[in-house]
Amino acid sequence: MRIFQIASAVLLVGALAVVAGRTTSNLSASPLDAPCNAAVLTGSLNSIQSVASYGCDGHWAYVWANVNAASNIVSVTELLHYDEASGVWIAVPRSQYCDPSTLSAIVYQRACKSN
Repeated sequence: MRIFQIASAVLLVGALAVVAGRTTSNLSASPLDAPCNAAVLTGSLNSIQSVASYGCDGHWAYVWANVNAASNIVSVTELLHYDEASGVWIAVPRSQYCDPSTLSAIVYQRACKSN
């Protein structure tokens, strides 16, 4: 009887170790969050004078910025997508990507419903 209890305990510990190992490997394979701050969002944009507002949700972001255009300061809105392969935010055409079924409500509202 004692041998049966020890064998059962060893099997249980072994099964738990296998399950824990699988859970850990699944968690480590998840993608990292995209960085979200004014500097990294505007890194690929030209002529930025200042950032009025920005926000991120997952791999989508918006930037409200002031740019220098022919000696005038102009306010612009940019929609950006984070490219995991290169590790940078890329401005994408709003006409092509502004879709409420693709973007979160906040990014859609701020990137697609402004100037």
